[in-house]
Amino acid sequence: RVLSILNSRGQLVDNRLGGSDEGQLILRAARKHGDAKTPYGTVVQRIKLNDGYILDYVHPCAYFYYLSMICENFCKFINNLLDTIGTRPLRIVVYGDEMTPGNPLRPDEGREAWQWSFSIAEFPNHVLHSHVGWIHSTTIRSSVLKTLKGGVPMLAKKVLQTMFTGHQNLAKGFMVRHPEGGMRQGRARFKGFLADEKGLKEFMCLKGG
Repeated sequence: RVLSILNSRGQLVDNRLGGSDEGQLILRAARKHGDAKTPYGTVVQRIKLNDGYILDYVHPCAYFYYLSMICENFCKFINNLLDTIGTRPLRIVVYGDEMTPGNPLRPDEGREAWQWSFSIAEFPNHVLHSHVGWIHSTTIRSSVLKTLKGGVPMLAKKVLQTMFTGHQNLAKGFMVRHPEGGMRQGRARFKGFLADEKGLKEFMCLKGG
């Protein structure tokens, strides 16, 4: 009832979100940040899967660099983290799961999708336990993935390749802004996968209980 009253007074709507053009505003913001240029290329890049399918993904080095440039809180947070671990590399945990956007109880297989994200094991527990502590990597519809050679295991391999192979990757190092000026480098290594039993079996080709 409280929300209904506030909504009737127009207090749940601002000049940016909550209006009829909310979806377009979010889409424009996503494109703006995704197209932002960094020394690692744009934040959102593309990778070719089997059968020639092109998939958008978030380049992790570009993401860390860009976020440290536009967000003072993240800049201080990631620098404090790098100070804490010293010369050791950060440990990356990759999460993959099949999800249904919107109402999960609605029987609509056409909306099912595989979503991949990653986090850093050294993050504080309150960050790891929050959705903001998990960085989106990529998403692909399950119906599309089923048509591609290699399926889920192939996609799991490609996700790791976007992070740890190529000329610029987390293992070689990534740059972030220092709060007092200049840049500093961090490194990261693969720690492991996080998923439910079904997910682990699918993208690691495991069998049995």
